[in-house]
Amino acid sequence: MNIHITRPYKPEKVDASGLMPCPLCGAKAFISKDVVDGFYFGWSVGCPRACINDETHKLDEDAFIKARLTFFYLSSKEEAMEVWNNRCREVD
Repeated sequence: MNIHITRPYKPEKVDASGLMPCPLCGAKAFISKDVVDGFYFGWSVGCPRACINDETHKLDEDAFIKARLTFFYLSSKEEAMEVWNNRCREVD
């Protein structure tokens, strides 16, 4: 019998003060270190409203990909912040 025991993950507090707001809705962007069941999946950054595709972000698939308002699997917090801020400048 195999038993898989994982330690509960306590997310670290991440300072998001250097992130630009979403260029479509102005919402405060999120940044997070992605750990699921003890496995590290990199960093995510983006607009929380775009993740749920609210009314402001109702774009067709091609437009959403072009706007690219959420990014996953980035290797560091610094890379995530740079990718997000560069994308915000491009969309404006």
